[in-house]
Amino acid sequence: LSSRVAPTVVDETRLGDLFAHELRWNRATRSLRPLEHALTVFMNPLGPLLLLWLLGMSAWVALPAIAALTALRVRLYHALRREVAGLPRPPLWLLPVRELLNNAIWVTALSGRKVSWAGRTLETGFGAVMKASD
Repeated sequence: LSSRVAPTVVDETRLGDLFAHELRWNRATRSLRPLEHALTVFMNPLGPLLLLWLLGMSAWVALPAIAALTALRVRLYHALRREVAGLPRPPLWLLPVRELLNNAIWVTALSGRKVSWAGRTLETGFGAVMKASD
């Protein structure tokens, strides 16, 4: 792994634009590398943990796991801010909101192949090529 952090700044100013952008990424990844896309659910475990808790997982298991995950996310947040100067500093309460948004995008990516890009509707599922949707 690299010893340097490559900063990525998401510059969409509207939630709908962000959702469409990341849905396009997710659906393209799913089309090209379906196993890797399926495994990315583990990159954002808050949603699955909350779902398991709601479906009956013991609070003695779920709550410490959620607390540990939250502590690790906050630590990563601060580590990245120290490592990469100039990154925006969103409020900490947005960390779980962002993770749940990532879960929603991931689930939505499973339910179709159409994406919006530069004002056009395209369809994934053709290898490395996106075709115009009919």
